Amino acid sequence: MLSALKTKRARAGLGLLVLLAFAGGAIAYFTTTGSGSGNVTAGTSSALTITATINPPAGGLVPGGSPAGVQFAVSNPSSGNQYVGTVSMTGVKAYSDSGHTSDITGTGAGQCDTSQFSMASVGENQDVPSGSTTLSTNGSLVFHDSGSNQDACKGAFLVASFTSN
Repeated sequence: MLSALKTKRARAGLGLLVLLAFAGGAIAYFTTTGSGSGNVTAGTSSALTITATINPPAGGLVPGGSPAGVQFAVSNPSSGNQYVGTVSMTGVKAYSDSGHTSDITGTGAGQCDTSQFSMASVGENQDVPSGSTTLSTNGSLVFHDSGSNQDACKGAFLVASFTSN
């Protein structure tokens, strides 16, 4: 048998036979079906923190005057995106000091009637990625003229609160 492998034709034939054997093995397979499952727990939303920068007009925010522009930023502590729909002002507190320790909010003598401050809800309607994002739509904070003395609000340090849905 070894003497038959000494010719070129025999060696070529043997090489072709080995090649076909490997090729046949490489394309051979079984067909089957399968099934399985996997599981994961979906995350939940995290509370966003809304920060507002309120820019009063020249001369300050005065009864019946120009509104103050309100720009919103959101801090998203989640690792995923969250959606901010509408941002609304929930209230305003007035303080006589910059440290916000002496609340003068109210309707009595010497108190600032903060019901005279309003802001229309702002439709942001945007997806907010993880981290901090400045929102694209600004609001307008208005100080309405009540038609009566509003001196108690002069020089008051105002703190507006906001919420989103």
